[in-house]
Amino acid sequence: MVINELDYDNPGTDTLEYVEIYNTNTYAIDLTGLHLDFINGSNGAVYRSIDLSGVIDINGFITIGSPNVANVTIQFTVSSNVIQNGPDGINMVDGGGVVIDSIAYGGDVAGAGEGLFLTVIDTVDGSICRIPDGQDTDDNAADFILCTPIPGAINF
Repeated sequence: MVINELDYDNPGTDTLEYVEIYNTNTYAIDLTGLHLDFINGSNGAVYRSIDLSGVIDINGFITIGSPNVANVTIQFTVSSNVIQNGPDGINMVDGGGVVIDSIAYGGDVAGAGEGLFLTVIDTVDGSICRIPDGQDTDDNAADFILCTPIPGAINF
């Protein structure tokens, strides 16, 4: 599974933020015990943790986000300004504390990211997504581009 798409900074108030997770496996995955840790880029501390739930089908998506976002599977408890604008990071972590996938955006972030940090900045109406969906070379800079937000669906 990978963090496949992220929209962390919307024009105006951040009311359309989300994280999309994609199941690249050949079997469905139960998300019980998994969580997303949102990492503060200035000190490496977790500023928010969200438990995941449900099952992701083969080649399926879940979207964790604002109630205003289409196709949201797990809603944030507040409707705006949940995800910091960067430089920050997000780790998908299993019940044993093992990081399954990680993204750092806007700059280098201690404790988050894979390979080079993602330099694409989401300051326009867009998101950052993997190209193609699910690609994971363990290098955020190579795996992500700025794209049109399509939460819970195939981008490329």
